Amino acid sequence: MKANYESSMFGVLLVVGFVCTAGQSGWSTSNFTFASGVFPLQAGCDVATFPSSSPEGMVVLPNGQVLVAAYGDAIYTFTMPSSVKNCPATPPAATKLGPAHLRGMATDMNGVIYGNDLNGYVNTLNPNTGVATPVPGLPKVNGLGMALDPRSGDIFVTVDSGVTASVYQISGLSGSTPSSSQYVSLGQVSTADGLSFSCDGRWLLVADVTGDQVAIIDRDNNKSIKYVSFTPGTHPDGVAFGAAGTGLQNYAFTNTLHGELYRFSYATPGTATLVASNGLGGDFVTVDANGNLLATQTSNTNSTQGLITAVFLKNGNGTGGYVLPGGALCMSMHCATVAAAAVPSCAGVLNQQNASTITALADAACATSMCGGCASVNLNLQALLTIMNDVNYNHCLDSAITAATTLYYSCPCSPIPGRCITAIPYIPESF
Repeated sequence: MKANYESSMFGVLLVVGFVCTAGQSGWSTSNFTFASGVFPLQAGCDVATFPSSSPEGMVVLPNGQVLVAAYGDAIYTFTMPSSVKNCPATPPAATKLGPAHLRGMATDMNGVIYGNDLNGYVNTLNPNTGVATPVPGLPKVNGLGMALDPRSGDIFVTVDSGVTASVYQISGLSGSTPSSSQYVSLGQVSTADGLSFSCDGRWLLVADVTGDQVAIIDRDNNKSIKYVSFTPGTHPDGVAFGAAGTGLQNYAFTNTLHGELYRFSYATPGTATLVASNGLGGDFVTVDANGNLLATQTSNTNSTQGLITAVFLKNGNGTGGYVLPGGALCMSMHCATVAAAAVPSCAGVLNQQNASTITALADAACATSMCGGCASVNLNLQALLTIMNDVNYNHCLDSAITAATTLYYSCPCSPIPGRCITAIPYIPESF
């Protein structure tokens, strides 16, 4: 018999998301011009500059620290401002962290950061030193973009083998025998680059940067593929999804090498709509734990200029509206709970009431973690873990439980400071 948990018991916890965003106003970006008449209204805030022309892959740590891979240069880091709706007129310069040369990056449910290096190997990245190490036992993959599957917890990469563009699945990364295998072949794609999963894990996007299109893979329909075409020379690159419950839901988004942001429907592909223009050359994107889209911008004329811009919703209580599993651990935990209820084999055993309660608790824990208050974070995560373990029928919530356990031991809110995640990500035992 399935346990049912009343969502009303968490009403007090959910107020936190509104408290954290109150009293914020004003925003500015030195580049993007946002299209008028595109609802909901969006805005941008420049959050960091780089002494490099090529910021690419990004991930966000639980404490708000952002790691950025600058192509052929190094790993840089900066901390997200407390409010992107009141960002500084002059964004701070990112700090050079370490020598790793990575491209696409993603964080798995264990909090381990992975990245594709320039020699074709998948690496782990030490978040304190910026040093990357190839995954032992995993052959060369030649990946470019990278994403986390919220259903399986595996890492996926885009691959151009010189013959046919593909997406590869990297499994067993937390064990002793990691492996890679082709997940889908993309015969109509010229250069597979940016990669993203929808929050429920059903849809997979691949940006064809030289073919001026985005491939949309429906995983629940035999990996059928549709395409959204862009004007020649647009060069779509980083991709992300709009969050459910916001005006951006049912849409996906891409930034382009031409310095523009577009949105398009992924379930019923049609014409892409311009969201913002006049930016610098765009590359990869990520999404922070508050749902703000972080877009890389690079100068085509100044080899020492790079920029990260946070794109968010002007209206509403929250600042976000975007989702991208693998960008931030809180986002991945949220999406893992959504994905568990969406998988056909799990939908019948994880009923909607339990799924809604679990997702609400996951969001509450992330909201408090971004606003401080470690006691609230730990209380929310403890309650979340208790419920998820209680209703984890058919192991449908294994991936979400892994992410929640990792957050439970993350700095600065670990209940056992000596065991919190520091220099080398700690992979905790089962909770």
